[in-house]
Amino acid sequence: NDQQITLEEEGSYVYHVACKNKAEIISDTADISFNVDLSIPMTITSHTPEFFNSSSITLSIETDKTAQCTYSQVQATAQSGNIFGSASYSHTAQLILGAGTHTYYVVCVDQYLGQFSNTIPITFTIDLTPPTILSVSDNSTLANKTEYTWNTDSLRVKWNSIDNESKINYTSYTLIDLGTSNTIVNWTP
Repeated sequence: NDQQITLEEEGSYVYHVACKNKAEIISDTADISFNVDLSIPMTITSHTPEFFNSSSITLSIETDKTAQCTYSQVQATAQSGNIFGSASYSHTAQLILGAGTHTYYVVCVDQYLGQFSNTIPITFTIDLTPPTILSVSDNSTLANKTEYTWNTDSLRVKWNSIDNESKINYTSYTLIDLGTSNTIVNWTP
């Protein structure tokens, strides 16, 4: 359970916690020790995915202090950028953008001390097109019988693909039986 508390000043604190069940039996107490140091710099963590397959994206960050945060695509300091919303620990912004690679800059101001965080860049790619398969070959190494295999539990397949939009240098694959439409190998990296 979370319980909001207000502390008067910086320092070391010890709280005692106990639990009570529905029969009103109280557990032994346990100590919770922690320190409050407001001078520790704020940390911003991005939860924005690296790739999107839609032009509708969510810019998502988290702070370790209650903060008001702004973002900008053009201003590297982001201090006069767009506001994420009210001050909190979790911050999201819904954006509609075109395909390609985008970089946004994020900065936050601590609600208690009024100090700015370091600016962080968040880079992501919107890729709206599938990769192009350039070639696929299941040829075996059997001389004059390249369409045969000597295994019943494996298949030798080579392919080459390209993704011009996102420049991704690897792709996942799936293998489906043409006759039954059964998935033999599900999407695998």
